[in-house]
Amino acid sequence: SLSLSHPPSRSLPPSLPPSLSLSLPPSLPSLLLPTSTPLPPPLLAASSRVSPDSQWAARAESGEWRPETRDPRPDPRAGSMAADAARVARIVNETVAERSEHLDLSNCKLTSFPVALFRMMENVVGNIHFVSLQNNELKFIAGDFMINFSQLQELNLEGNLLKQLPDEVKTLMHLKNINLARNKLSDFPHQLTELAALETINLEANEITGERFTLLCPLVHGSDVVQKVTASCCLQRTQSFW
Repeated sequence: SLSLSHPPSRSLPPSLPPSLSLSLPPSLPSLLLPTSTPLPPPLLAASSRVSPDSQWAARAESGEWRPETRDPRPDPRAGSMAADAARVARIVNETVAERSEHLDLSNCKLTSFPVALFRMMENVVGNIHFVSLQNNELKFIAGDFMINFSQLQELNLEGNLLKQLPDEVKTLMHLKNINLARNKLSDFPHQLTELAALETINLEANEITGERFTLLCPLVHGSDVVQKVTASCCLQRTQSFW
């Protein structure tokens, strides 16, 4: 005869080890984590009224996100730069199509004159007599600009960050007016005294001191070139010399 017997029942431990916990918030996965392990701070819910910048600041303070980590948010400057480049291309294309004598690239946030524009304008560059680069962010003007626009009669560079002009400005033998107001010039651009056709130089609101400008006046008048020079000294006093 066979006798059947049940296996001995296993008794459960009276309680879970103290290092484990089952009291987890319902928003977290049902995992058993040691109580000594800190939970990473969650990103605030999208429905929260806190702005995204505040959310990233909170994560940075907690150590979850560090500054060296690439910020996944889109750079708002990228769209602005693309729009500025498109505007410049549109203006140049219109100038070429109309074979205009004027090229106006004012307020285009240019830090330099794009070399690619010379190729776009190679068939009309000799016809352009008036160029305005007013209110940009130009720190320098390349010599190639002066050479390519050698037929210029008027050049407006007001409201930039120019500290000097290239020597190639002497190639602008047809230049009558040049506006250099509101730049960073600390010395009179002596190359301009060699331009036979030049009539007016505007140097208002630069960094040329009154003493420096006074010393250069005989040089300007001795050249018998410039009819009028307007400069503003560091004391904001406007001086006109005839």
